[in-house]
Amino acid sequence: MIGDLAHHPVLLVETPRSQFLYDLDPQQAGETQVKALGILSKERMALFGVHFPWHGIGHIASEKDSFQYFPEAIRWASSTIG
Repeated sequence: MIGDLAHHPVLLVETPRSQFLYDLDPQQAGETQVKALGILSKERMALFGVHFPWHGIGHIASEKDSFQYFPEAIRWASSTIG
């Protein structure tokens, strides 16, 4: 669950050093985002982003000076009722 670390897959994943007025220290926030996204990418950790495209579960990969979000494939479960 990455919460406010990156609440938008383009603004804060593809451009993690973006600065926003509501951050107390916008430059430090950007550096923290880069560090955390780097760990997620390197460790290939699954993440859940509430505001990410359906269903919000996926992985991060590094690309030069940015990152890319890749959603996990949706697997539907079905059962037959006899």
